[in-house]
Amino acid sequence: FLYIYYVCGDAMNNKKKMKKHVCLKIFQYFICILLIFIMFFLLIKSLISTATVKEGIYEIVHYNSDNFLVNILMLILYIAACFLLYPILKKIKLKYIALFIFCATILMGVIWVINAQIGLNGDSSNIIISAYQFTQGDYSILTKSYFKHYPFQLGFTMLCQLLMTIFSWNDNAIPFAIVNVICLALTYVGIILLCATIFKKDIVAKYSGVLCLFCFTAILFCTFVYGIVISLMFSVWGIFIYTKYNKNNKIVYLCISAFLLGVSYLIKTNAMIVIIALMIISLIYMINEKNSKYLIFIVMVMVLSMSLKTITIQVYENKENINLDDSEPLIGWLAMGLQESERAPGWYNGFNYGNFEASGLSSNVAKENALREIKKSLNRFIDNPSYTKDFFEGKICSQWNEPTFESLWFGQSRPSYVERQGIFKIAYENIDNNGFYYYMNFYQQFIYLLTLLYFTFNIKNHDLNHIIIPLIILGGFTYHALFEAKSQFIFTYFLLMVPLAASGIVKLHCFSKKVFNKR
Repeated sequence: FLYIYYVCGDAMNNKKKMKKHVCLKIFQYFICILLIFIMFFLLIKSLISTATVKEGIYEIVHYNSDNFLVNILMLILYIAACFLLYPILKKIKLKYIALFIFCATILMGVIWVINAQIGLNGDSSNIIISAYQFTQGDYSILTKSYFKHYPFQLGFTMLCQLLMTIFSWNDNAIPFAIVNVICLALTYVGIILLCATIFKKDIVAKYSGVLCLFCFTAILFCTFVYGIVISLMFSVWGIFIYTKYNKNNKIVYLCISAFLLGVSYLIKTNAMIVIIALMIISLIYMINEKNSKYLIFIVMVMVLSMSLKTITIQVYENKENINLDDSEPLIGWLAMGLQESERAPGWYNGFNYGNFEASGLSSNVAKENALREIKKSLNRFIDNPSYTKDFFEGKICSQWNEPTFESLWFGQSRPSYVERQGIFKIAYENIDNNGFYYYMNFYQQFIYLLTLLYFTFNIKNHDLNHIIIPLIILGGFTYHALFEAKSQFIFTYFLLMVPLAASGIVKLHCFSKKVFNKR
């Protein structure tokens, strides 16, 4: 009887394990296949046309037709260059490549930031000027409209205030742009280490470093003082530390990862997409491996991300004895993301701001109005499928097929502290018809192609660590297809494609080697 009991028990356990394994495979196949279609769509679109943001202070999206054959030729040249690098990279130790890329990034970034001398306007101006006033003990700006609408910006404002206090900075943008450069260099090191951990091949990590080094878009993006680069740095290191736990099984890694992700969310709320992706992966690990430590991570990252933001807002509320609980509701950004805009479909059109003002600064009233607008948009989409296709195609392409991610527009639309000279002047003139624009366009196509190859070659790979970044990219794609659109938001996900692209070029090299060896 005992023998039958144990045999039946084992059989039942095996069946449960098989079901879990099949469900996990289906989930991974779904993510991979979906991203193959998305990357194929983005690649084709980028080969035939390119979006760009220009026209003064307003982010007006324009499209230029591309020469398909020239783009294909450039992709072949880029692939050939990467293949030629293969034997060179094999000989150099990973730590030397990481150190070189860190130093080169800081050098290039600092040179660009100091010479471009790009100032502030819009949100970045509100944040930096407010932070400087806070250092002078003046918190009266909290009672004005900006932070009543956007109290979530107080996380990045607090960081700027802290840096101003420590280093005695004023409201000049250049020191903060240099902080961006340092954070970008640290992001690159984090990406290299992440590649080495996930793919377990130094050559993939080395290629990721090379691809990062030639992403000049990122260098120009550092002139934009808005917290995106700093938040990305914390996110990348949070992901890397998380993967270290899977290797070493020490709970301290999960705690550090949760803290880094919490700080990332404090600085930029879009980091919640990274957090949700890692929570999903943790949930799968928890069910699959029956490891309760992942539950600790889920609880910690939720508590830290919410509490750090809440405590920061409360600290500033106490400074002026005001209440910032009522703010523009998240659903309002969804309502605006489903509307037309003069900039591009789903881009900022002032709805959320105007709605909150018209609602008497009441979040609940603003939510009701936003829900009504969402219903109107959904009815319009249902009644006109052709319009729906054009709307979402235009919205997606205006973000993901804009290779500068507004980095050139920042220089065009913002004041300069000094008159720019030479290359630093040329870069921000005719921004849809200069060398920087064309290079960024070719580079984006190359990354999209390699990322597509990665998903194609790895469709049967069922390592959970391999779907962390794909899940983040899919989350970002979905979120910005629905909520407010801006190509600057896509910069984060584009840079997270670099590890996948690096793996894609290595896979392509191995595949081509096998083909030629057979011949």
